[in-house]
Amino acid sequence: ANFWSSTHFKNWLVHSQQLLALDRSCRAEDRSLFTDDDLAAMRICYAHFIAVLARKANLRQRVAATAAVYFKRFYTRHCYKDHDPRLIA
Repeated sequence: ANFWSSTHFKNWLVHSQQLLALDRSCRAEDRSLFTDDDLAAMRICYAHFIAVLARKANLRQRVAATAAVYFKRFYTRHCYKDHDPRLIA
């Protein structure tokens, strides 16, 4: 397996400037509805929600951690306003 030709390298490793640009575009829409503290609390709340769901489904902690990372990655490129976090989690 070659990391440099993987989709992880091509799609998910972004420079900090690109991440800031993505963050600004989506966060501007979300900030019209939520404060920065609300957004941080939502991220924590849904990470906990994913962990609880995984525990109830008797899934391994690695699965729950991967789901939490995918959730965070999804919301780096999409807005909370456009996609219901309860459905994504």
